[in-house]
Formats: sequence, C-alpha cells, structure tokens
Amino acid sequence: MGRNSGENSALAGECFIYFGDELFAKEDKKMAKKIFIKAFNIIKFCSNINDKVIYVAAVIACIFFEKNQSKQCEKWLSYFFNSNIDLNLEPKTKIYLASTLLDMGIKFAEENCLNKAEKYLLKVNEFYKNKTDETKLIHYPALNALGLIYEKKNDFRKAEEYILKAFNMAKNSQAEPEEIAAMAGNLVRIYGLLHDNKREADYYEIHCRYSKI
Repeated sequence: MGRNSGENSALAGECFIYFGDELFAKEDKKMAKKIFIKAFNIIKFCSNINDKVIYVAAVIACIFFEKNQSKQCEKWLSYFFNSNIDLNLEPKTKIYLASTLLDMGIKFAEENCLNKAEKYLLKVNEFYKNKTDETKLIHYPALNALGLIYEKKNDFRKAEEYILKAFNMAKNSQAEPEEIAAMAGNLVRIYGLLHDNKREADYYEIHCRYSKI
C-alpha cells in the first residue's frame, strides 16, 4: 500500500533532519542551516510533529546565534513562543532550545534589554523546574542571570531568591569553583544591599574559599 502525501512529507522531513544533523556534527553549519530550513518548510505542514518543528527551529536559531545574527536567532525562537505546545519536549530538543534561550537571555541582559532577557530566562527556568539531571548545567546559569536582572530592577529579594537557587544548584552539580565563587560574590553584594550583615559575611567567606580552589 502506498504512502499518502502527508506520510511522504513527514518522511522527507525526517531525511532532511538526519542529513542536517550529520552536517552540524561535522561543523558544516552553513550547509546544515540550509538543510534544516528545507526540513522546517516541509514538516511545519505535517501533523503531530511539534517536537521536530521546534527542534529544527532551535538548531537554526543556535546557528544564527553563533554567527552573531541575533535578529534571525530571535525570529526562529519565536516559533517556539508562538506555538501552542507543552514543555514535555524530547531531551535533545530541550537542550538545543534551552541553550539558545539562555544565550539570548544573557545577551539581552548585557544589552540592558531586561524585559526581553527576563522572558527568555524564565522560559529556561520553566523547562527545568524540579529537574535533577544534566540540565542543571543550563538551569543554574539561567537562575543566576535572572537574579542579576532583578538586582538591576532593584528587586533585591527576588534577586536573592534566584541567585541563591543558582548557587545551591551549582554546588550540587560539580560546577567550576570560579562559578561558585562568582555566585557567592553576587550573594555578598545582594545581602549588602539588603543590610543582612550575617549572611553577607557568611557568603563572603564562601566566596573567598572557592576563589582559592
């Protein structure tokens, strides 16, 4: 029995994704981007493939970010924000998407576009709430960056909440000592702003200890 046009399109899309993955792995990202765009234009019309649509869009966004083409990256990430999907994506999709959301969130924060940065980083936090696996390596930098955004907004309690979560997660995730020291330093500054002298002193001691490792 022959396949219908929808099945043929889905199969063609799968082939393009496989080819795109191969090229991406070989660092031929210019050609990979072209192939993934072809895949996207095929599979976006197929049913029940939201995860694959988001995966392809996320990889394309990642490639554009690496080329410092933020506007194009933002455009491709918008397919995720504008899609009516849940967050229970495949692990590979989630990693690409969350990594690029994190990168864009931090970039927007550095450019002082705080509301845009907050939008991207909160989505990363939403992905990984209550997770305890390797995704911590993406989650705690997002939490720390959110804390720094709230510090800039003078919401020091919220800044404390997010940076403290990031600090505790980093300590339990075998993060680099300099990362832990930096987050402890952020907490020293926040507790100083909150006039919490005891905690300021406690985290200063932690900051010094990890700075020497």
